[in-house]
Amino acid sequence: MTAPSGTLNKEPRLVWTGGQFSVVRALVGCLIGIRYILLLPIANAPIFATDEQDLSTAQEFLDGAKWIGPAPLGYLPLALGLLLAIALALGYRTRAVSFSLVLLFLAEVTEGLSPHGIAVPTLAVLAIYCALQPPEPFGSLSARGRLDPGGAWSERRFLRPTLWVWFQLGALFTATTFLRGFDSMDGTDPLWVVGPESEGSYWLRSWTSHVPAVIQSCGALAYVGIVVVAAILSLFARTRFAAWCLFFGLHVALLGVLTIPMRCFAGMLVLLAMFDPNWLAPKRIGSPVRVFYDGECGLCHRMVRLILAEDQSADGFRFAPLQSPAFESRVDAKQRAELPDSVAVLTTDGELAVRTTAVIQILDGLGGLWRVAAFALRVPPRALVDLGYDAVASVRKKLFLKPEGACPMIPPKLGERFDF
Repeated sequence: MTAPSGTLNKEPRLVWTGGQFSVVRALVGCLIGIRYILLLPIANAPIFATDEQDLSTAQEFLDGAKWIGPAPLGYLPLALGLLLAIALALGYRTRAVSFSLVLLFLAEVTEGLSPHGIAVPTLAVLAIYCALQPPEPFGSLSARGRLDPGGAWSERRFLRPTLWVWFQLGALFTATTFLRGFDSMDGTDPLWVVGPESEGSYWLRSWTSHVPAVIQSCGALAYVGIVVVAAILSLFARTRFAAWCLFFGLHVALLGVLTIPMRCFAGMLVLLAMFDPNWLAPKRIGSPVRVFYDGECGLCHRMVRLILAEDQSADGFRFAPLQSPAFESRVDAKQRAELPDSVAVLTTDGELAVRTTAVIQILDGLGGLWRVAAFALRVPPRALVDLGYDAVASVRKKLFLKPEGACPMIPPKLGERFDF
C-alpha cells in the first residue's frame, strides 16, 4: 500500500504550514485542558483507587489507573495546568507555555502524582513538539494583526522524522516486551500487552472472559504483529503512508474497546503531527481557482487571509470581491441574481460553487490536513451542512466588524492576486 493515487506529483514537496500546525497545537491544548478539568473533582482526594474501590467516571477516562496510595494533586497545579493548556490552544507564547507544561508533567511523574501511565510522557512529547516549532504561526493569538498572514513561518523539518523514530522505538519496545513475557503468559490475561492501563478495561475483560484462552493469546499476538509490520513499513518512504494508517487504525481500535482514551487520543495527536501533507496534495478545479468573496464582510476577509497563508503554490488562487467589476465580467447576470449569501468559487465549466461546495473546493485546493477537513464536510448530508453555513452567514456581519476596504489587510505583493 502506497500513498493515495495522484498525491505523488512533480511539484515541489509540500511542508507543514502555520495553519496546519495551529490545528494540531489547538487540539493538543484542548486535550491537556480536558485532562486537567477531569482531574478537578479529585484534586484533593487520593487519585488512585484501591483494589476494593470502584473507579469513578473521571478515573476511568484517566486510563483506568488503579494504584494504591494517597496522592492528592491539589487545585493550584491543576488550575495552572488548565490555564497553560488554554494558552497553548490559543497560540499565546507557545514556546514558554509548552515548556512550562513539560515541567508540570515532570513534577507530576517524579512526585508520583500522575494517574495517566504512558499518556503523560506522550503529552509531554506533544508539548515539546509545539515548543520546538517556530513561533507565531498563522492561526495563533501571537500572530493576530500581522500584515502578512503567513509571515516567515516555516516548520522545523527534523521534527516529523524524529516523531517517526520515537514511534518506531515504541513499537520495538512493545514487541520485545511481548516476546520476553510470552513464555510466562498462560493465556488467561493477554491484555497486558497493551499496557497496565488495560486493568481498567472492564467491558473488554467481561467480553473476553467467554473467549477461549488460545484465541485471546492469538489476539494479543496479532496486535503485536500489526505493530511490528507497521514499524517495518514506516522505514520506507513509499510505504510510510500504509504504516501511518495501521498505527492510526490501532489507536482507533483501542479507543473502541479499552477504557484508556487519554492514552489513545494522545497517540492519535502524535500521529497527526507525523502526517505528511504530500499524501494529500492540493486538488484544484482550475489553475488558478477563482474565489469571489463579500468585500464588506470581516469573516470573508479572514477566510481570504487563511487561503493566502496556506496556499503553498503562490499562485493557486485568485480573488475578487462580489461587488467588483471583475465578478460582473466573469459571471453572467442570471447567475449573479441567483447567488445566495455565500462565498463563490468559479468552476472550469463556468458554474458557481457556493456554500459548503465552495468551501470544500477551497480546502481541497490547499491540500494536506485541509483536504481531511474537506472530506469531513462531505460526510454529513449536504443540506444539513448548508443549513449550518447559512446560519453563520446570517450573523457574520454582527459578529465581525465591517472592514474599511474590499481588500483584506495584506502586503502589496499579495495584492497582485486580486482582481477588481
